[in-house]
Amino acid sequence: MVAIAMAITILMGAMGAHALKTVLSTSQLDSYETALRYQLVHLLALLLTGLMTFQYKKISFKWVFRFFTCGILCFSGSIYMIIYLQHQAISIPRGLFLLTPLGGLCLTIGWITLAAFLYKAIAQQVEN
Repeated sequence: MVAIAMAITILMGAMGAHALKTVLSTSQLDSYETALRYQLVHLLALLLTGLMTFQYKKISFKWVFRFFTCGILCFSGSIYMIIYLQHQAISIPRGLFLLTPLGGLCLTIGWITLAAFLYKAIAQQVEN
C-alpha cells in the first residue's frame, strides 16, 4: 500500500513540475512542493517502519503508523485542499487551516513514538 502511495506521490510531483507550473501561483506551487516533500519523506518512514516490524517482532509499531498516516493526511491533504479551493476561488473553511499544524504535530509525535519504540526494542535486545 505504501509503495502505491509513493508511486502516486511521484506522479503528483511530475504533475506539479509540469502541468501545474503554469496554473498555480509561485506561492501555491511552493506550498504544493512542501506538501509533496513531507508526504514523500513520511511515506518512506512508513515503509521503513514496516520493514522494522520484521526485525523487532515483539514491538507493535501501530501507533507510529497511525501518527504518520494521520499526519500525512492532515498536513499534506489540507495543503492540497487549500490550494485547490484557492485556485477555484472557493472560500476556505477556517477549520481547514487548523489541519495543517495538527498534521505537523502528528508527524512529530510519530517520530517521537518511533524513537521510543526503537529505544525499547534495542533495550530488549541488549537484555537478551
